[in-house]
Amino acid sequence: MNTRVNQSIHRPFRAIDALHIYLWLVMLGLFFQGIGSLALRLIPGLPSITPGLVVALMLAHIPHAILHIVWGLAGILFLLFFQTRRALIGLGLVFGIFYTLLGIIGVLVTNAFGLQLALGENAFHLIVGPLTLIVTFVALFSQNVTFQKELRDHVSSN
Repeated sequence: MNTRVNQSIHRPFRAIDALHIYLWLVMLGLFFQGIGSLALRLIPGLPSITPGLVVALMLAHIPHAILHIVWGLAGILFLLFFQTRRALIGLGLVFGIFYTLLGIIGVLVTNAFGLQLALGENAFHLIVGPLTLIVTFVALFSQNVTFQKELRDHVSSN
């Protein structure tokens, strides 16, 4: 078997891999939550035949649903075209800061940006935003530790 293929199959799972998976899940979730919210708002009778829990999770104000769709689609496209460590860290930082600030502003300002953010939505933003920042910083600093160890090992072997 090719050594390079064998190494990639047995490559250890790193924090940057966790960030990559996390960002995919978040962006896909945002996109589909936005689509579901928009459908529930625009298709007459759909909320009455949809399970209550789904309606409660998906029934966002139209501009808020569009924001979810735009962020989700932009994130998905970004993840498809930019897969470097730097790109993942950048997306994690931008999204995490945006969502954290949206949660804070949503709590402090009534009807922030016309999004009609309710307590549950603000709580969601205040969980997902900081969690994204935590996962991003773990990926950022764990890579630096690995790089520093590799550099020390390389220097000491010479």
